[in-house]
Amino acid sequence: QCKKIKKTKIKKIADQVKEALSDHNTDLVRDLLTNKLKETESDNLKNLVNFVSGKIVEAGDLSIANTCESDKKTILYTYHVRYYLKDDEGNRYYVAIEYTKKSKMNTDAGVTYISVSLLNDDDTDSSVVSIGKAT
Repeated sequence: QCKKIKKTKIKKIADQVKEALSDHNTDLVRDLLTNKLKETESDNLKNLVNFVSGKIVEAGDLSIANTCESDKKTILYTYHVRYYLKDDEGNRYYVAIEYTKKSKMNTDAGVTYISVSLLNDDDTDSSVVSIGKAT
């Protein structure tokens, strides 16, 4: 049985990623990551936060979905967050974030995946930067 997470928690994560992209701040992203990702993706954080060329002036509504995997005793919750951004240079981006909640099945909670795509006029990806692995 999947329980809903408080949308405020997910919105906070999305806002923090948006701020990190706008301010080119690796620390804001690093704070959200699982411990495992903090160790393996440090070098890629700079590429991620420097991917958005201008200041972010617009953010679309969040799309939030969750999946649950369970064994007989415990459940693993993964939340998938998607939204669009636009910068002051007119570039549009698609952001995808995956977050796993702490549980008996997952002691290393946090963001497991972030992807930012620069979009062409027809909404196809012209280039993508990501850290972690999507589920």
